[in-house]
Amino acid sequence: MSHLDDWIQTLDGFLAREGADFPGILAATMADGGPFRVSLVVPQDRTDVLAAVRDIETLLVRYGLDARVELGVRNGECLLPDYDDVDVLVVLVLDPETHAFCREFAACETRRQRLLACIPDDPAHGLLKRVLEAGPGIRPIPLPVAKLAAGEANRAGIDIVRACTDRLRAAHAKRRNELRLKNTYVFVLHGIRTRAPWLSAVQKVLEQAGVVPVTTNYGRFPLLRFVTPFHWTKRDVVDRVRDDIVAMRQGKDDGCFVVLAHSFGSYIVGRLLVGGMNFQRVVLCGSILRTDYQFADDRPGFLNDVGSRDFWPIAASKISGLYGSSGSFGFRRSGFVRDRFHPNLRHSDFLNEGFAREFWVPYLCDGREPALVETCHPSWAQRMIDNYCPRLSYASIAAAAVLAVLAARHYGLV
Repeated sequence: MSHLDDWIQTLDGFLAREGADFPGILAATMADGGPFRVSLVVPQDRTDVLAAVRDIETLLVRYGLDARVELGVRNGECLLPDYDDVDVLVVLVLDPETHAFCREFAACETRRQRLLACIPDDPAHGLLKRVLEAGPGIRPIPLPVAKLAAGEANRAGIDIVRACTDRLRAAHAKRRNELRLKNTYVFVLHGIRTRAPWLSAVQKVLEQAGVVPVTTNYGRFPLLRFVTPFHWTKRDVVDRVRDDIVAMRQGKDDGCFVVLAHSFGSYIVGRLLVGGMNFQRVVLCGSILRTDYQFADDRPGFLNDVGSRDFWPIAASKISGLYGSSGSFGFRRSGFVRDRFHPNLRHSDFLNEGFAREFWVPYLCDGREPALVETCHPSWAQRMIDNYCPRLSYASIAAAAVLAVLAARHYGLV
């Protein structure tokens, strides 16, 4: 059996074992942007290894890659050609020109990801190997020059083809992820009594992550309607947000829809879910949903960011039975929602670029939950309101309002 036949036998088993979907990946790559191009650069005067390099070219073509051999580094208009027309640049470092080229090419952040340096395993090339390994994205391949020249058995063809197919898989996964993110729509809901200036900052971070932020705006919701104990007093706001989301989702059957809600926005999300709307993921912060909220069996993934100095959800729960303190103490219901505790954060401390980039982007894009804190101690303000402030009845609220009006009239304020 020749070394080429040996390479083929090994690679057939590798590609079948490591990824049965390789033909599908190759076909998808062709459909997305044409063939996956590989250039094999070998010094012009190294005819002793040229036959082996041609065999490697044959292997790459056998597995569907568009490979070609180039004798010597290109002489372009600039000192360092870009090789923008190739996906992987395989360089056999066998003379001073290819040695210098690899060092310069690897120094460029936008180019180095395409370089596959094949370096002879001898002390003379040790420095170059260490330089390349020090940077991200490059793992040099040992090159058995004597065996290649003599036609003896070696693994050079196997290692080079495996590295190229790995790059193909990585490029395919990157394109699929970019496409998935472009089809990920993040609906952002704000709280009451605010024009939500933080929306712009969070929107910027989400756009940089590759997803599509969709901000909703129901205006400055008045406090009086917030404290009333009836869902119907808030129905127009819920319907307005629902109509915006439904309109945005039309024609996007393959879209991934997630929602990020702060404060009163969590109440709106709860009403939307009760009304039958579905999301793939839900992130809450400063949540005023009741801790006994009835999660549906087909619920989305819930993540609840809790601030140890956020007392407003507790205050909301004292004012109206429609609300709860889940944003202050968490839901504490394993299997339904994931509570993530943040020491020393207040009600609006989540609403900035830094927090969004560190905590929300990983979860909204990939479902990852970085830096989880299992619990934290409530602040003194939270404990005081929770332990010593009675739940207000609506009769006492009405009486207090009447007394306030009478007092204002008595003193000529109204």
